[in-house]
Amino acid sequence: MNANFNPKLPLVLYGAGRNASNAYAQVLSLGIKPVCFTDKDSKKWGKPAYLGGNLTVLALDEVRKKYCDFNIYITVAQSGSFAKLAVEAYLVEEEGISSDKILNFEPYIKRISCGLFEDTIAPLGERDIGLCRGGRLINVTQMPTTEWVDDPAKALDDFLAMRQKLINDNQENLVNSPCNNCIVLRNAAWPSEYHVRNYVLSTEPKSPCQFKCIYCYAGHYGNNDFETKKSSDKAIDKRVDLLLELEKRGLADPAFTVISLSDGEIAVDPKRANLYKLIERYKSWIYTNAGIYSEEIAVLLKKGLTHIVVSIDAGTRETFTKIKGIDAYIKVCENLKKYSAIAPRLVRLQYIYLPNRNDDIKDIDGFVELCDNINPEMVSVLLDVLSDKNTLDMKVLLGFFDLLDKLLLHGHSLFIGANVFLSNEERDIILDFAKNKDDGLIRDEQYYHRLKLALNEKVY
Repeated sequence: MNANFNPKLPLVLYGAGRNASNAYAQVLSLGIKPVCFTDKDSKKWGKPAYLGGNLTVLALDEVRKKYCDFNIYITVAQSGSFAKLAVEAYLVEEEGISSDKILNFEPYIKRISCGLFEDTIAPLGERDIGLCRGGRLINVTQMPTTEWVDDPAKALDDFLAMRQKLINDNQENLVNSPCNNCIVLRNAAWPSEYHVRNYVLSTEPKSPCQFKCIYCYAGHYGNNDFETKKSSDKAIDKRVDLLLELEKRGLADPAFTVISLSDGEIAVDPKRANLYKLIERYKSWIYTNAGIYSEEIAVLLKKGLTHIVVSIDAGTRETFTKIKGIDAYIKVCENLKKYSAIAPRLVRLQYIYLPNRNDDIKDIDGFVELCDNINPEMVSVLLDVLSDKNTLDMKVLLGFFDLLDKLLLHGHSLFIGANVFLSNEERDIILDFAKNKDDGLIRDEQYYHRLKLALNEKVY
C-alpha cells in the first residue's frame, strides 16, 4: 500500500473490466469501502461496474465534481504488470492525478524497452544467458546474450551489465544494437526497479522428447529423434545456481517470479526430479505435450501453483499425427481430461494455426469440442509467423477467424498471438479484419473488448 495514502479520503476504483469484482472484494478486505468506479471507456459510464455489482461507473470529470479530493485504486491488472503501469502513467501524466493519491502506486520509468528486457531471463543451452531467443529481430545474428560462466555471481553480473547497456543503447536508437528495429520495442512505462518475473527454465534444444513436431526449432540441431538424448547435468545445475543467485539478491522470489519450463518433454527427462523440486515453491508454467500422464505433474497441479500448457495443433487424429509425428491424439486427449479433473483452471490449451495443414473445418471443430470438454483456463491461438508465406493474407485470416469466432462464442478466454511475436501492425490488421468481416455474425462491443484483451494479454 502507498505509504502516503490518506485513508480519510473517498476511494474510487479505476477500471471496470474483468478484474473489477475481485478488486472490489480485495479493497473491502482492507476495511475500505469504495464509493464508485471510473473508467476511460465512455461506453461504461452510468452502468454497473460488473454483473451483480452495486457501484456505478462514472466519468473521471464527474468523480472530480462529486468528491473533489479522493484516492484511486487501479483494478485493471496485477501488481507489477505493464498494463497497470500504463494506467498509472495515464492517470499521473494525462489526468494530473498525484501518485500519492493512488493506493497501489508503483514507481515507474518511461523509456524504450520491451517486456523481455524488463522482467525476463532466458538461459540458452549451457553457454549463454539471454533476454529472448531472437524471435523476429532484424539482426537475429546479434541476438542479445552474454557468456554463461560457471560462477553464478559473475554470470549474473555479466547479464545485468549487458541488459543495462542494451537499454541505454536503445534510448539512443543505435543502429548496431541487437534490438534495432525489433517489433516489440515500445516507449512506455516500465518498473523503475528490476525484478525477474519470468525465469525461462528451459533445459536445452537437445532435451529428450518423444514427439517430432514439424515446426519444432530443435530440428535445426539435427534430426528430431531425441528420445535417447539427455539434458546436460551441467545445464540444469547452472540454471538452479543462477536462480539461487537471483533469490540471494532479491531479484527473484516466489512472491513475484514465474518459472516457465519448456524445451523437450519434461515428463521423459531423466533429470526432471531436480527441476520439479526447484519449481515447486514457485508459480510455474510447464509446457508439456501430454503424451504421457505424469504423476509428478499431477502432484504439482494439486498444489495449485503450477499451470500446464499443451499445444494440440489439431482437432483430428490424422492431422495430429502429421503435425506431431506420432499417433497420440487419443492418448493426449485422455491425459488432458485427467489433468483437468485435478485442476480445471490450471490447464491451458494451444493451437498453432498452420495454413494448409491444420485449418480444415474438421480440425477446427474438433479442437473447439476438445476445449469445451476440458474447459481450459485459457486457449492460446497462435499464427505461424515464421513461415515464408504471408500469414496475414485474406485467405489465412478467414480460416483463422473461423477458429477464433467459435472459441469466443463458446465462451473461452483467448490469447491471440504468434509462434514468436505479433507486431502492433499485425494486431491492427487482425482487429480491422474482425470489424470488416461480412459473414452475418453479430459482433457486439463485448466481442471486440474480448478480442482486444486476447491480443494484449501476456502469456504467463
